[in-house]
Amino acid sequence: MKTMFRWSSQHDGHRSVARCRTRVAVGWRCSGVLALCCRGRVRDGAAWFWFGLSYFEEQTEQGKAVMAGTTEAGFGALLGVPPLVVAHIIGLGILCPIVMTGRRRLANGAMFAVIAVAAASLIGLVVGEIVWQGQLFMMGAGAAGHVVP
Repeated sequence: MKTMFRWSSQHDGHRSVARCRTRVAVGWRCSGVLALCCRGRVRDGAAWFWFGLSYFEEQTEQGKAVMAGTTEAGFGALLGVPPLVVAHIIGLGILCPIVMTGRRRLANGAMFAVIAVAAASLIGLVVGEIVWQGQLFMMGAGAAGHVVP
């Protein structure tokens, strides 16, 4: 753990009693980083669920669209991918400045932030696959059957 020392004085009335060094944690173990990573897992899980929900909507509405002489192809990508990308960008935008604080090489902090967001996304992807019964990437307008989760 990288620490910085800050000198502080303890006062007893008007006179200074002692000067002591207090440790201030910076960088990866900074307060709140673990909480942000946990929230990232929830955020990415919700983004992957929304991704599956948009493709499920495309798949279930395709039959009606064909009867009306149109198609639902592309609806899932239009409503599912942008929130997923924005969720990852927000995660990096929040986590990068926090983990880069107090590091000599900022690239190391950025690398840790990318790894944390990727790990949260992977957990969200696994949860999405479980929720959608392994059909997360097989849904859409061209899917063979309908999936009822």
